[in-house]
Amino acid sequence: MIFDPSNEILLPILLKSIFSNFFKNITYNYSKTFIKQANPELILTFIDNDLNFYLLKKHFKKINFFAVQNGIRAAVKIKKNKKNVPFEGMFEFKKKLECDNIFCLNYNTINRYSKFINSHFFNLGSFKSNFVKIRKKSNKKILSFISQYSPPKRKDEIFMNLYGSRVKREDFFLAEKKVIKFLSNFCLKKKLILQIIPRTNSQNEYEFYEDILKTKINFLYKFKKNSLSAYELIDKSTIIAGVDSTLLYESLSRKKKVIFFPIRKAIKNKKYKEFDFQEFNFSWPLNFGNVGSFWTNDDSELYFEKISNFVYKISSKSWIKMINGKKYKKIIIPYDYGNKVFFNKLKY
Repeated sequence: MIFDPSNEILLPILLKSIFSNFFKNITYNYSKTFIKQANPELILTFIDNDLNFYLLKKHFKKINFFAVQNGIRAAVKIKKNKKNVPFEGMFEFKKKLECDNIFCLNYNTINRYSKFINSHFFNLGSFKSNFVKIRKKSNKKILSFISQYSPPKRKDEIFMNLYGSRVKREDFFLAEKKVIKFLSNFCLKKKLILQIIPRTNSQNEYEFYEDILKTKINFLYKFKKNSLSAYELIDKSTIIAGVDSTLLYESLSRKKKVIFFPIRKAIKNKKYKEFDFQEFNFSWPLNFGNVGSFWTNDDSELYFEKISNFVYKISSKSWIKMINGKKYKKIIIPYDYGNKVFFNKLKY
């Protein structure tokens, strides 16, 4: 049974919830009433940052609650009265959070979540990526850029609204513009094919990149057939690049050479001085330094050139040896083909 109050409301359940709790915390109490009526053995969510989910467990001790992480989680800080006020989703929540089992992307997330949620944790990796068998044959001429662009729902849309401070959409995606311009020149010099793996498949997203690149380079733009197509495109590429997408970390788990350009903080802190966009840094909340072998939090093109040349020149064998080392253990997403860890746990 799929429970999704955002798409479907059962009137008898809603009326019963209102009768018992009036209109107080209506979504949360609707969920409680629904679970009481359905009385399932297991409740599973892929929205691992849903606070209400972790508050429900205390009411249903005999029901198993499972959560599967579906993306890298972040935090933004806003400077208020010269102090940092955390805006960290579940991490600023004061009530006790509970779950039976949480399946996380990597040890970095487990270390973070375990401070705030009482649960058993499993280092699963990416649930979606684990369903796609790794194809070892790749096109040595393709550099794929992971797009994070999403089309505006309306003109002049505010992309982020935190504590009354607003970040414009055009400013949020300045990182994509700067990186894709650099990569187009890099691909020309190295005689590589620049391929863009879209986020949304929308015409608007295609036009966003066409407008940037139309006078620079011919590029491939692969509309995805389904939600798993991105992994097939990744496997066929020799180098993956992007800003701070979860797909970049998933590409590492698929043993691909990856260039990280997590420069949103460097760009936006110049204009939005009240924010500390720390969560956009490479491997946050771990600190691997501002610039490394294959990443830069700094938006200097000197660093862009340095890390891109390193990834371009290193052999696949040396790359795999490097990322499999102890240094990167906490950030590497494991690859568990078929999600054996998850499905074995379901049996108990």
